[in-house]
Amino acid sequence: MIAAKLNGKIVIADKKIDRQQKYICPACGSVVIFKCGAIKLPYFAHQKGSECASSEGETEEHLLGKKQIFQWANLNGYQPRYEVYLSEIKQRPDILIEVNGRRIAIEFQCSPISCRRLTERNQGYRQLNIEVIWALGKPYRHKLTDEKVAQFTQLFQKRFCILFWNTETALFEYNYEFCHFELCSKQLSRRDVLSQQIEKISQKLRAKSVDLMQIAEQCYLNHHDLRLMPLIAHFQESAWPIMTVKRSFFQVEVLLAIERLPIGYSWDRKEWLEWLQSLSAGRWLDYCCVLNIEQLRLQTLKEFSQKLIKGEIIQKDNQQITLVKYPVWFQSEIEKLTQIKNVPKRER
Repeated sequence: MIAAKLNGKIVIADKKIDRQQKYICPACGSVVIFKCGAIKLPYFAHQKGSECASSEGETEEHLLGKKQIFQWANLNGYQPRYEVYLSEIKQRPDILIEVNGRRIAIEFQCSPISCRRLTERNQGYRQLNIEVIWALGKPYRHKLTDEKVAQFTQLFQKRFCILFWNTETALFEYNYEFCHFELCSKQLSRRDVLSQQIEKISQKLRAKSVDLMQIAEQCYLNHHDLRLMPLIAHFQESAWPIMTVKRSFFQVEVLLAIERLPIGYSWDRKEWLEWLQSLSAGRWLDYCCVLNIEQLRLQTLKEFSQKLIKGEIIQKDNQQITLVKYPVWFQSEIEKLTQIKNVPKRER
């Protein structure tokens, strides 16, 4: 930790301070030790075995990043404060700033944190009407899984983003590049998505990839080959990850569920969405930093519903939705690829 109390006043760890003084943790009131080596930045540490929430170890990057963010905020007139202990929620943000009357906590995250703990931290700040920004450090610069992308996704200028703090440049970096086509290269043009997806699915099946063996087995039990799924099942848009499975595979699950129902089966609009939600249960990634994520999940289901209507699999009449035909699966990859070639580019 960077801040401690001396005679009731906040002191910032610095090589020039008196090491002989008795420094106190602002959170728990226990004595902390001033540490300053030849390489590591100066900081305060609790005695070994302390149970204080502020006693976790800090990396050199974390200590440096906090000081840089403080300096950045100070230069911008945001009245930054180090490690303010918020007793009501027992939390201590790395930096607390004020922007146009709004209090904002900045957390520089360099160590692992669970979704449960991250959600608890966010909820605590919201209780005090404090906004929070999570900036990630170097350990998160390696390839992020979809689960980690969702965990740290935030909204900036109404766009999904992952935020980093770069200690080499002392600047925030906004990464919007996690929006991509699934089962494809990020650089792929949209017109070739279907062909590439078919090729990728075939490769994964040959390799018996874990991420699709379950849905491949479901298809087999329903006398289908996953490679030959209807074109409507392919999710062909560039999108931010939202599901724990590929959306194409979830859409296959929906089609398989439809096949178990009789033609003419109907739902009212609410029942239809509830049915889709039951199929999607357990398929959603945890978004810890975005409010109203349920609306995005609902929009995802509505978008596929529109595709099913356009494909004349279901029919909507006022508030009534009716199953009018089953999806048609292909008989061979050649047949499927031939149909793709005949589809106008704008419809692929």
